[in-house]
Amino acid sequence: NLPIPQNVDDAAANYRKWVDLIGFHLLVDAGDNLAWILIDIAVMSDYHKAIKALQAGIGIPVDGVFGGQTQTSLAAAASREILAHLVVAWDMEYQGRLIEIMPSRSVYAAGWASRMARHVRKFI
Repeated sequence: NLPIPQNVDDAAANYRKWVDLIGFHLLVDAGDNLAWILIDIAVMSDYHKAIKALQAGIGIPVDGVFGGQTQTSLAAAASREILAHLVVAWDMEYQGRLIEIMPSRSVYAAGWASRMARHVRKFI
């Protein structure tokens, strides 16, 4: 239950509190492409979906919990950049399946695709 922000500073403070509440500070503090992609998925979809995308990219059981196995596996990952590519791929597939199941969600497809494209361009 975060307060409704009255300005940009309030909104930034809310994001910082939210990141800490969901335990994402371990991801976000890196400030790399993987961190930005996971935050995008968490904000626009749900933080559990972001964790599932991360777990799928790592290749561990997908449960949506940022627990010990996920944290240890992330720390041991050979490349956060490669992992970022895998997370984008997972999210693209997820969004495609979601639109097939719920065609009304297609109204969000253009915005989602644009955000993912911006992330991919950062890799180049």
